[in-house]
Amino acid sequence: MYKTNTIQAIVKKTACISCILTLAIATPAQPTSELRGIVVNEHGFPIEGVQVQAEGAENVYTGTSGTFVLHADTLPETVTLTMDGYEQDVQVNAQKELRIPLLLQKPKVQLPIPTSLEKASPGFLQARNDYLAAENPLQALEANITGLQVKNTSGAPGDQPMVTIRGLNTYLFNHDPLILLDGAVILDANAIDYDQIEKTEVVKDIASTSLYGNAGSKGVVLLTSKQGKQGDNKLSFSMQFGQNSMDKRYPLLNGAQAFKLMQDLDAGDTLTDLTSAYSANAHVTDSNININNLYNTNWQNELFGTGLRQSYNLSLTGGSDKSNYVLSGSYLKNEGIIKPSDYSRYSILMKLDQEVTDRLNISGGVNFSRSLQKIVNTGTSAEEGNVVLSALAAAPYAPAYDAGDNYFINPINPEIDNVYALRNGVNNELSTT
Repeated sequence: MYKTNTIQAIVKKTACISCILTLAIATPAQPTSELRGIVVNEHGFPIEGVQVQAEGAENVYTGTSGTFVLHADTLPETVTLTMDGYEQDVQVNAQKELRIPLLLQKPKVQLPIPTSLEKASPGFLQARNDYLAAENPLQALEANITGLQVKNTSGAPGDQPMVTIRGLNTYLFNHDPLILLDGAVILDANAIDYDQIEKTEVVKDIASTSLYGNAGSKGVVLLTSKQGKQGDNKLSFSMQFGQNSMDKRYPLLNGAQAFKLMQDLDAGDTLTDLTSAYSANAHVTDSNININNLYNTNWQNELFGTGLRQSYNLSLTGGSDKSNYVLSGSYLKNEGIIKPSDYSRYSILMKLDQEVTDRLNISGGVNFSRSLQKIVNTGTSAEEGNVVLSALAAAPYAPAYDAGDNYFINPINPEIDNVYALRNGVNNELSTT
């Protein structure tokens, strides 16, 4: 009996020692160095979704605050940042914390162009190119592709719409898809003239991620510009005209109704002191008010108008069995419903394909665009310069100008800016090339 217990004790001790040795062998060595950093744009704002790579460390992506943390056995000498087809190498210089401005001017990574076999995947959708009045290719996709939503975030001409390609990845905060024109990354879709686009395709879900990595996680819009075709030289000219207007306006009280409402609400002494300021008749006294003589300003009519939209396109195409070319120029002018907001764009497209020999083919092209956008004040409230909210909140019995031809300031609510002052003070211009 004594011998049996001794043997059992020896077996248990041996098993415990074996377990300890096994755990020690299976546990990998932990990284000893940590590199932290933040990636920002040229204006100093953090950038989300940038891939950070370094030798000896697992790839990581920047978060919503633009920060990242790399773990490695030794501090890397160089880290590589990749985003939307752009690549940038950064020297660490033995630093443990980095602030990296990401430069997105020169692409260094060529994003792949899907082949015809890949386009047979369910993730590929092709749009019709028969839409006639699109300011940019994204607007032309609306109601054209299943599972794709295009939403205008404002009524300002030239504003880029928000595009959502339905899929699992659209549950993330940033819905904007990757836009490629002839394989090049496009940051502003408004810079593209839709009349110069020959084909539009959308890649979504697994297909977009497998082909374009993290850059295509929200979907990819593939744009192919027009090409020259074999045949006689062809000169084409097209023009379009239209107008922008507001379909429905809010029903608001007129001057007399609004003033009577204030009397019914018993504004008291404050109202009595202000009646002469609102009176269109200088002889009307505070004690004998004729509300029919008050100003009656419809601020919606004063603010909103009709904007004209016009576009012109001139193109020359042609080719032979060994070469083809296209030369196209266009002009767009789109006036907003709030004057003087508008958007204008000039664009030029030149492409040439030349077969030099059976084994040598030369292709080249230039796509240049310049735009100018005049925008109105769009503060978060009527007190912070939002011209639309100011028009809805302004008193209808208030004039636009005072007796000295200065902008009238509402004495009851001076925080609300004068609608005329906001409208006529449009001087915010955004130029893009």
